[in-house]
Amino acid sequence: MIIIHGPDQVSAQNKLDQLLQQASDKNLEIQKIESKNLSAAGLSQGLTPSSLFSSSRLVIIEGLLSLPPSNNKKKINRYLKK
Repeated sequence: MIIIHGPDQVSAQNKLDQLLQQASDKNLEIQKIESKNLSAAGLSQGLTPSSLFSSSRLVIIEGLLSLPPSNNKKKINRYLKK
């Protein structure tokens, strides 16, 4: 798991672009999930491979650390720590 977060948005975006390029070069599936309306159940479903034979993939969860404190955010964080 790689977490990109901090006040330097230019560097964060550059790192994300680098990871996206690496994933693309390796022909990995790339999935973006917006955290704004995400639940732990939705995250679990989003992280489940789309097929039994799928290879590695890059999953980007945008805005997770910027969410206000809530029970839902705690559940998502607990799920990610598994």
